[in-house]
Amino acid sequence: AGGGRRVALRAGIYSPAGRVIVWQPGVAGSRNILSAYNGEAAVLDCVNMGAGVEGIDLASHTEVMGLDVRNAKGPGIQTWNRQNTRIAASI
Repeated sequence: AGGGRRVALRAGIYSPAGRVIVWQPGVAGSRNILSAYNGEAAVLDCVNMGAGVEGIDLASHTEVMGLDVRNAKGPGIQTWNRQNTRIAASI
């Protein structure tokens, strides 16, 4: 997703083979948003990812809302050296 984009995951369990990367940063006032679809339970199951791999790697000005991140062998959500990231109501 590019700056100011929203990706909303529908209900279900998602088990990608590698980390989920929000590469393109948002901008102040126009964040990227990665979230569960309104009122639905979306799960990012990191069971297929290798040791030390984060589940989600966020760019600056990105927000994660309402996702359940499970079975990460490294950080579930990584914000290393990023600016203005927000993680809300995520497990």
